[in-house]
Amino acid sequence: MPDLSVDERNAVLDDAARILDNGGLVVFPTDTVYGLGFRLDHQLAKDKFVRLKKRDPDKPVSRHVSTIDEILNGPYTLDFDQEEFIRVFLPGPVTVLVLDHKAQIQGLRCPANRTSCELLSRTTYPVGASSVNISGENPLSKGLLIDKIFGDSIDLRLMADDEVPGCVSTIVDLTKTPFQIVRKGMDVERMKTFIRTRSL
Repeated sequence: MPDLSVDERNAVLDDAARILDNGGLVVFPTDTVYGLGFRLDHQLAKDKFVRLKKRDPDKPVSRHVSTIDEILNGPYTLDFDQEEFIRVFLPGPVTVLVLDHKAQIQGLRCPANRTSCELLSRTTYPVGASSVNISGENPLSKGLLIDKIFGDSIDLRLMADDEVPGCVSTIVDLTKTPFQIVRKGMDVERMKTFIRTRSL
């Protein structure tokens, strides 16, 4: 959100958090691509998200958090190696798959992006997000393209302070031994090295 004063920036972020709280859709920048966010525990918001992206309603959506403490101290079952991976690579361009306390696999994302972290820190409810696109198509990393394709179907779009990289996050399954890379994206080579050295 370039060229805004501190007060203006805070007002916009407060507004975005209220929109999410009320079941709206908000586009926000991450350290990879723009994300389309919604309140995970709000069924109407989820339905709107699925309809807009033309997405399989049964396809899981990653939860986005503002700090790794929400993962490390959250309702997840983590061993030493999993915690170490999270501390090394998050915040950053990776989605981790972990088990919650009900033994269900959850996707978690903690972007290294100021705007997304400031927004997520204002929420008291779970926020899900995936890339802004029609499901199966390339993620959109330009504001004008987002507006052209989705128009006013999105309730609010937060602009990046700097241009987003436009490359997807790497997905790593931490429930596997050794950890398994499910999707290659940003920083994947460094993650491969980490996994390889822990498997020796």
